[in-house]
Amino acid sequence: MKSSAEEEEETRDRVVVVTDPETAEGFTLGGVETYSFMDERKAKEKIRLLLRDERTKVLVVNDEYLRDIDDRDRKIIESSLPPTVIPIPAAETGLSRHRRTSLLRVIRRASPQI
Repeated sequence: MKSSAEEEEETRDRVVVVTDPETAEGFTLGGVETYSFMDERKAKEKIRLLLRDERTKVLVVNDEYLRDIDDRDRKIIESSLPPTVIPIPAAETGLSRHRRTSLLRVIRRASPQI
């Protein structure tokens, strides 16, 4: 039998980050649901699942994982329907500390509204 907290968690809208381990650390510390992958294929599988999960309202994704993405997934991303997909630069291309802090603030502000 599930607790009321578990049931609420299953139905709550969410903000999710899918990125590399180095970038994931900051989002995890910020309290955002975060999945980190070194394997691009596994990351794309997770993105595919999250795109089809009606609870996912905002999906922040390492831009490298969006390259060569399946046409069906691209159509979902380009539609105006949720989830809103926000690509972020990979760790190698660098997300400055200032930009990362600003992005975390935007995500935190969006989270209570979801």
